[in-house]
Amino acid sequence: MSDRVKQQAASAIVNLARRTAARAEGNGTTRNERLREAEGLYAIALDLFPDQTWAHWRGLVLMDLEDYAAAEEAFNQAASLDRTWELNGLKESIYVDFARRARALRNGRHEGATGRVDEVTGLPKDADATLPDSLASIMNAAGLTQDFQQELMALLQANAAMGEQANDEDSEVEVGREPLTVEEEEAVIEAGERFAYHLVDGRFEAAHLMLGVELKATCTAARLKQCYEEMIGYLEAPIDTVASEPPDRWEGRSHIYVGLCGDFGSEAVFLGLERVERELQVVSIEWGRP
Repeated sequence: MSDRVKQQAASAIVNLARRTAARAEGNGTTRNERLREAEGLYAIALDLFPDQTWAHWRGLVLMDLEDYAAAEEAFNQAASLDRTWELNGLKESIYVDFARRARALRNGRHEGATGRVDEVTGLPKDADATLPDSLASIMNAAGLTQDFQQELMALLQANAAMGEQANDEDSEVEVGREPLTVEEEEAVIEAGERFAYHLVDGRFEAAHLMLGVELKATCTAARLKQCYEEMIGYLEAPIDTVASEPPDRWEGRSHIYVGLCGDFGSEAVFLGLERVERELQVVSIEWGRP
């Protein structure tokens, strides 16, 4: 099996792990079972194709499970795979900081910490509010004061709180949102990632065939190629894999965010899909990360 095939297979497993972890809600047994299932899927994917980001995500799930020893190992694996820290002028990989925090929690140096990780700051929730060492080193190198670093940390935490509040409000007032069955969700993910891989692999004619009638008439294969190349033109290394977020559906149209990932950067496309007879067609494309 080629590395390319292994990578694509592992990517599919990682997407399943992310969807499984996203469904882990509350504090009961079911939540932990889903997190354990997600962690196991990450382990399978990493065995198939080691990747720093996937190892990091596995570590975050283990932190949520309060399995700090295993989380430390996962973050150390991410650090060993990381090839970007030297290019960014850091003294070590940022994942080393995550390993340190896991070790500190394992040794009981954060009393009352829950182990749950803040998605914005990367810090354990309820832990002392300090910036990661590698980020602090950037601030120090830039001549920024400790007061500024503390203000930045406060802004990060405030932003995370605002995001949680917005998510709560969205879940209450979203109008027109329709639930997807597991089968529908898997079909949207398959179509979205297939379209994205057509772009990544330079198969623009194949990508064009997946467009809906109206979009196909106004967006040629050459235009798809132009938009894609303009989007990734600044990246220092090629895109080689894709990873999607769980899809949603509003007013009859499915939407999926598909990340396009490489060794030294990433981009994304946000796709709208509609089913025409038995086929899902791409009816809208937003190029680039938000």
